[in-house]
Amino acid sequence: MPKQTFLVCYDYGTGGVWFLMDANSKEQIEKLHPQFIPFTDKPDWMSDEDKAEYFQDAKDVGYHWDIDEEPKGWLKDCLAE
Repeated sequence: MPKQTFLVCYDYGTGGVWFLMDANSKEQIEKLHPQFIPFTDKPDWMSDEDKAEYFQDAKDVGYHWDIDEEPKGWLKDCLAE
């Protein structure tokens, strides 16, 4: 199955961090990282324009990872908590 890019949220209670993750399925992300909320499309409250902006913002700051690669940067720190 080819990977697709998912919009993912890490909800830490008083806010959230949005990032992108390449994976084979939403379920693959949920199984490996249950603390993250992956979206196959987007949350109900999010417009298509918002989604495009979240994708671009994540790319701009380097918050785009492949599920099969060693975590780096923020993702590595988040998973170490």
